[in-house]
Amino acid sequence: MADILKYTCNVSDVNCRYQEIHNEIFSLSVHKLVRNIVTDKSVSFKKHEDELKTLQGKLMNIQTTLDALPQSELNIRRGKEIFLTLSNYVTALTKSIDYLQKICHNKNTLSGSDSNLVNYKKGYDDAIQYHKNLGIRLNGLLSSF
Repeated sequence: MADILKYTCNVSDVNCRYQEIHNEIFSLSVHKLVRNIVTDKSVSFKKHEDELKTLQGKLMNIQTTLDALPQSELNIRRGKEIFLTLSNYVTALTKSIDYLQKICHNKNTLSGSDSNLVNYKKGYDDAIQYHKNLGIRLNGLLSSF
């Protein structure tokens, strides 16, 4: 079970960085507005796109490692349920990151139509809700472990 908890922490680290990137792209603050006006440093979509690719790679590695976990790791109380929920969460978080990466790419290159961007944002909103719900479920399982 220790391995599952270790991988849960690794996923949490990826999720924290993903949330920071999300906030850098979508949050609005007076400080950010002033900085953009004074220094002309807007959001670097290319930088975020590259970092999101790295986060996706980390999640893929975690998923591969999870899939290779020995059965003995899952025989502990609620181990299989935690494993399945964590695996589903990794998949859902990967999907959210993929949509955010597409949004960054679209904004960076200014390619594609506005309808693509609208579709990406709608898909992103749906993916966020799904991975948040799985996260709540996973936290509940871990807290009652």
